[in-house]
Amino acid sequence: MDRQLLYVHEIIPIFKTKGENKTLPYQVVLLPYDEDANSELKFENLIREVRLGRQGDSDYSVGQRYKKYGQKHIYEGCFVRLNDKGTIENVNGDPDARRKRLAINVLRAYIAGMYREPDNKRGLPVSGVRSYHINVGHGNTSIIAFRFNDGTHLWMIDCAGIEIGTWKKYEDNITACFEHIKKAYNMSAEPKIDKLLITHPHYDHISSAAKLITKNKLVPGAEIWLNRKFSFPSGCYKNFLQIIKANENKLRLIEPLRKNSTANIRVWYPDFIIKGTKSETVGRAPDGKVNNASVVYNIHLGGKSMVFPGDIETAGWNLITDCKPCDGKADYYCVSHHGSLTGHLRTVCPVSRNISDIACCTNNMSKAILMGRDGVYNGIIHQEVRKCFGPRLSITTDMNGTSETKFLELDWAAGSVTRY
Repeated sequence: MDRQLLYVHEIIPIFKTKGENKTLPYQVVLLPYDEDANSELKFENLIREVRLGRQGDSDYSVGQRYKKYGQKHIYEGCFVRLNDKGTIENVNGDPDARRKRLAINVLRAYIAGMYREPDNKRGLPVSGVRSYHINVGHGNTSIIAFRFNDGTHLWMIDCAGIEIGTWKKYEDNITACFEHIKKAYNMSAEPKIDKLLITHPHYDHISSAAKLITKNKLVPGAEIWLNRKFSFPSGCYKNFLQIIKANENKLRLIEPLRKNSTANIRVWYPDFIIKGTKSETVGRAPDGKVNNASVVYNIHLGGKSMVFPGDIETAGWNLITDCKPCDGKADYYCVSHHGSLTGHLRTVCPVSRNISDIACCTNNMSKAILMGRDGVYNGIIHQEVRKCFGPRLSITTDMNGTSETKFLELDWAAGSVTRY
């Protein structure tokens, strides 16, 4: 990778069973800052298996300040390079890294002035609710369609269209889903998005979000729910913020905090502003994980509801209280973190039940949708997740007969899943 500027996308413990502790090796997933311009870098060259901890025999340190551990201190969201031996080096102090981080921070400061209150906190009397979960490889893109006031409205949760690591483009599947919705709802005009709800800024959740705006797929005055305070060193994220800034007169930004919940969009988490992952950050994501900056949306429409937790992991799950009793009696669930064990484990219950995962929380949910590709990471899709949901589970990347699935359609009234 020729000393290329990279950033730590994610640090993943390699679990095999629920009972194992965190003295195991970790996978460190690295991505180039300019993700879309580096399609020659394949996933197998971007993953390093290392030992992490605070002990002297670890390969790298986590949870401590850079000044103490220098270049061996890494965390999610830090800039790094690989030296001649293939060892990861923290280069946050590098002038190029500083310039890139500053550019993102300037954009975040600018768009802060665009934030508004949600336009309607009262419930909408809707009908014909269906959600579409699109095959974008290892990534998340969902659309909820419904009828209201003699018109069809679309809300989107996350918008990935390019698979991380393989860089395969799945944007044609998004287009096919829009075309299907137009026919299914007898729409005369091209379908457009009223609300874009972002869970967190990982590439596999926002890689096509900027194109959604530049290709005029949002209605004028569309809402974008996005954490404006979170700092993350991704070229894709920077581009998204730039496009938002360029279209500031056409968009409304909403801070996805619990206090901004509406009758239809209930934010379970967070109830505090999450700013970053560094150990010294005020408003640090729990466990220093970008995944734990995920907004957990509980969408209520037409007498049914569905939970969209992004990639939230154990430390984030443990802070949620609005899920009681049993995940707010939601009907449907999008599986967290693409079916990993880290997105499945939970140890704190708001009604004091003795739990070790979210199996008890999701017992009342009749369908679970998993967006991801088996085997992308070690432990995805985890056997414990498959076991928990059993026949309730539908996976976007599974085959539709002899061809690859384009998207899943979940009819909220009937509770049925159709594969296209």
